Amino acid sequence: MDPLTISIIAGAAGGVAGKLIEKSWDSGQRWLDTYFRDHQPKAQESAQQNALDFLSELANRVRGIEESVKNIPDAKKQIEDALSDPDFSALLHDAMISSARTESTEKHKLLARVVSERLIAGQESLIALAGNLACDAIPHLSPKHLQCLGIMTLVYFTRPANFPPNIPPETLNDFWTDWLSNRLSPLMPIGTMTAIDYAHLVAVSCITYDYVGSRDLKKILSTLESGELKWDVDKFFTDTHIGKELLKLWETGMGHAIPTSAGNLIGTYVNDLLTGRTTIIKWD
Repeated sequence: MDPLTISIIAGAAGGVAGKLIEKSWDSGQRWLDTYFRDHQPKAQESAQQNALDFLSELANRVRGIEESVKNIPDAKKQIEDALSDPDFSALLHDAMISSARTESTEKHKLLARVVSERLIAGQESLIALAGNLACDAIPHLSPKHLQCLGIMTLVYFTRPANFPPNIPPETLNDFWTDWLSNRLSPLMPIGTMTAIDYAHLVAVSCITYDYVGSRDLKKILSTLESGELKWDVDKFFTDTHIGKELLKLWETGMGHAIPTSAGNLIGTYVNDLLTGRTTIIKWD
């Protein structure tokens, strides 16, 4: 890889992001050379280009994180400490290899977010631990699997940040139906999810699967932190295209699955990627 290209990316990123990109490529080139040593020259060239695309995404993510925490005391030191953490180095190594193996821009972006958010997560935090698992899983997931995790994460765990208080029942029904439809529509349709698809998600530690019991979708969609939501959930299933699609997925297998911490993390990142949002995850 042309050193000038790396210098341009690092220079454009600046700050910690620029230092990280230079350090990443210095180590990453050796990692890639070792991993792809016995592969064809064309494969080696493609691997380096894929890794470069990942580093570009990583630079953007880290630059954004630097900006978001610039007024938080000790945040810069926390980021710099993470750069010398062997666990972070191992995560970066795995993400570099994984990114090199795929041309998928979406996977490069997901891996970049996993790595970048590790910079501001404690070493033993749940986000850091789940991020290590997510990094391992992402290369082994198809677009359909990623969308499936996005749907399940939204259904089980994602709710409006500022739910309107004391909203009239008729307004509440329209608000909740519109919110669900708008958030689910970028994730659908995903096609048919087979028993093997769910078994694969179990194999990569993204879901648990109960082959006997199925969760009550109506109850899940009517549950908020503040309590039970009174709305016309049956109308959502019968009168909206998204509701019909979701119910079909649920009844043909999804209702038996629950995302793990890694699946939840990936699903949240997929949702944000498709909607242009940035969800702040607070697990600890």
